[in-house]
Amino acid sequence: MNPFIAEKIYLFLTYLRGEKISPTLNLLIQNEKVDSSEMEQIKVNKAKRLLIYACQNVPFYRNNYDFNPDEIKSLTIKEFNEYWKSIPLLSKSDVLNNIHYFLSDKLKDMKTHYDKTSGSTGTPLFLKVNTSCWTVRHARDLQVKEWFGIRNGEKYALFWGQHWSNKSKREIALKDFLLNRIRISAFNQEEKYLEESFKRIKKFKPTFIMGYPSAITDLCSFIKAKNCDLSFLKLKAVITTAEPLRNYQRKIISEICNCGVFSQYGGAEQGFVACECEKGGFHIFSDTTWLEDENGEMKPNTLTEAIATDLELYSMPLIRYRTGDEVIFKEGKCSCGRTYPLLERVEGRSGEDIILPNGKKINANLPSYIFKEIASMGVIRRYRFVDKKDGMLYLYIIPTQKFNQEVLNLVEKETQNAFGKDIQLKIEITNVLENMPNAKHKDYVVINE
Repeated sequence: MNPFIAEKIYLFLTYLRGEKISPTLNLLIQNEKVDSSEMEQIKVNKAKRLLIYACQNVPFYRNNYDFNPDEIKSLTIKEFNEYWKSIPLLSKSDVLNNIHYFLSDKLKDMKTHYDKTSGSTGTPLFLKVNTSCWTVRHARDLQVKEWFGIRNGEKYALFWGQHWSNKSKREIALKDFLLNRIRISAFNQEEKYLEESFKRIKKFKPTFIMGYPSAITDLCSFIKAKNCDLSFLKLKAVITTAEPLRNYQRKIISEICNCGVFSQYGGAEQGFVACECEKGGFHIFSDTTWLEDENGEMKPNTLTEAIATDLELYSMPLIRYRTGDEVIFKEGKCSCGRTYPLLERVEGRSGEDIILPNGKKINANLPSYIFKEIASMGVIRRYRFVDKKDGMLYLYIIPTQKFNQEVLNLVEKETQNAFGKDIQLKIEITNVLENMPNAKHKDYVVINE
């Protein structure tokens, strides 16, 4: 479809939903240019309004906290930052156990849309999101695409979930057509499907690619094994989302696509939180999201759980919400000139350490580091460790055509270096791995039977 026509269709559809995209986008772009002190003032002002609204209109906050609206309004930035830290952190279980108490009393007067978390923790959360909040999320998406020279309506390939029912398939197919994109399933890892996807992308000629980094890496590894690439497309960018982008994934995607690879971070509960720019800075959108560590700070160079508040979410406010994601904040400013605070990187899901079959305790992110260099060689498309509680550790590998005995020996050596020489390891080559919720790649699974 012609990009101009696709853009007009998009704006018409958002208009029907009640979203004022253009003025919201202009405001977000304007905020890029404010100095850091003004950015902080914007964040605090929005947080004050949300907090006052919550204590007056949301049962959970009204019944559990003694907020004084007049006091909140009178606080300076410094005073409010300290006040904010005193608000107890909110967990997903808090919300799930009291779901109706988080809904605004004025919900019936709001136009809302449903959203839900991925369920990667095992427990999905359904949310009602007010239209003005959706507008900000959609406008933010357009804003960051402009950083890479992408205009609304341009053709793209989306690596995302697929729906099984015929009705859902038809609805998704229509949506993809109207948004001028093709959808590559993140569920299907078979070589036959990857071959078909490669052909579809070549025929469609997208200007950028977006989606799960694990699924995009699958296809790029497949293409590399065929001694091909996607440089002929002259892609403007590959934008990854929904999972942390690993260095080895960035390397192989960049090599095959011959363009920059940029990570986004966000979620249903916290909105569009951060995105890497064309200069590589990982910008936190503090004009719409309050992101902090567990101590209410942004301490740099320290791995911490991300605590987030979507400052635009009024239908179901989630203030100081534990995301379960681990991040590292960064000091300084980006050379692009934007004044947003920075992340160093998003590491992944926080949680308990892994207890290996040999009794050794390891960090939950260690499995991915074993394959940091190996995966960039283009010899492995995907992998997963499985502990079946029988004393063995199983490693399932989907290989490319370049996989050989030498690589197998290297994998075994690197695994033992990381997990211990006494680990009882069984490596199995397979064509497919069972999908985790929403097709998110999980590299260490414990099966309790």
